[in-house]
Amino acid sequence: MPDSFDTDDDGIADGVEPFGPFVGNEREPWTIRFDDGRDAYQTSSNPARADTDFDGLTDCQELIPTDDGTATGTPLACSLIDVYVNADGLATLEPTGTLLTSLRLPDPTDPAAIDTDGDGLTDVEELLGFRYEGLDGTTIDLRPSAGPATNPLSRDTDDDGLADRLELQLGSDPTNGDEDSVIDEDGDGLVNLQETTGWEVTWVDAIGERTAIDASFVDDPDSDDDGLTDWEEYHGCRDANRDLTCDDDARFGRTRPIFADSDADGLSDREEVDGVDFPGDDGVRFSRSVGHRQRRRRSLGRRRDRPALDRGRHRSWRLPRVVRSAAGRRRRRRPERRRGARVRHRSHQGGHGRRRSARRSRARPRHRPPDP
Repeated sequence: MPDSFDTDDDGIADGVEPFGPFVGNEREPWTIRFDDGRDAYQTSSNPARADTDFDGLTDCQELIPTDDGTATGTPLACSLIDVYVNADGLATLEPTGTLLTSLRLPDPTDPAAIDTDGDGLTDVEELLGFRYEGLDGTTIDLRPSAGPATNPLSRDTDDDGLADRLELQLGSDPTNGDEDSVIDEDGDGLVNLQETTGWEVTWVDAIGERTAIDASFVDDPDSDDDGLTDWEEYHGCRDANRDLTCDDDARFGRTRPIFADSDADGLSDREEVDGVDFPGDDGVRFSRSVGHRQRRRRSLGRRRDRPALDRGRHRSWRLPRVVRSAAGRRRRRRPERRRGARVRHRSHQGGHGRRRSARRSRARPRHRPPDP
C-alpha cells in the first residue's frame, strides 16, 4: 500500500521484502545458504503477505532481518519464535498451553518455499520436532531446545547418509549418526549394528560348555562361508528361500558367525544342521541327517558278534575282511607269514601231493596279485 511502510505488518519494510536490505548504498538480495554443500540461491518475499509460503512462519521469522541489513547486525524483534506445548504434549506455534522455548532460526530459510532443503519435512516441522516410533517400539518426542529440532537447511541433519524424513520413517534418530541401526550393507537381513555388536553363543566342545559373543562382517552375508547366512546363524533356523522368515518351527540355536565349525568337531555348522553323507567300509555310503533314523539292510548283514562301533547319531559297521582272488572267488584273507618262519610245502609230502600241487600250480597264476 502506498500509504503504509509495512503493508503486511510482518516487521519488514515493503521495499526490503522483494529486493533485500540496503548494505551501504546498495541492495543485498536475500540469499539462502545450505549447510549440506549445495549451492546458495537468492529469494524474496511478498510484501502484501506476512507469510508468503503459508507454512506457519512469518517472513520476518524466516529471513531474520537485522537492524543494519548485515548478517552481523542485531536481529529484529519480529524474528523471535515462541514455541508452546499443547495438551497432547506436542510442540506448537499456537499460543496455548505452556511456553516451551523462544528461539530464532540460526540462518535464513526461504519464505517462498514451504520446505527449504527439500527433504520432505516442512520448515515448521523441522523447527517444532516430531513424535515418532523408535527402533525399539517406544514413542519418541523430538523437540526444539536452543534451536530447531532438525536442520531446515540440510536434508541430512546428522550427516549419516540418511535423509531426515527417511530416518523418521525407519525409526532412527535424525539428530544422531546412527545409520548402522537401520542400514544393512550386505543385504543379509541383519543391520550393521547387529553385526558389529554381535550375539551371545553357547556351545560344547572338547573342553566343555563355553559361551562367547561373536560379531559378523557387515559386508559379507556369510561371514564364515559355512553355507549358513549370518541371519540364519543369528536366528538359529534355516531360511532356504531367503525371505527372512524361518522355514519351519525347528530351531538349531545360535551359532558362531565367524567360525564355520562352532563346536570344533570336524563337521561344519551347515553339515550338522542339514546332515551329511559319509563313506563306510567297502564303498558303502551311509546318510544320517540330524534327528533322523534310517536303517538299511545290507547283503553282508550286521554280525551279532560285531557290534556297532559308534553308539552315537551316526552308526558304522565293521565288515568282514573279504578279498577276491584272481578267479573272482570270495575267500578269507590269509594271515601274513612271519618273517623267518619255515613253511612245509605240500609238494614235500609224497607223490600224490606233488601231482596235486602241480595241477594246482598250472590252474592258478604264477604270481598272486597283491591284496587290495
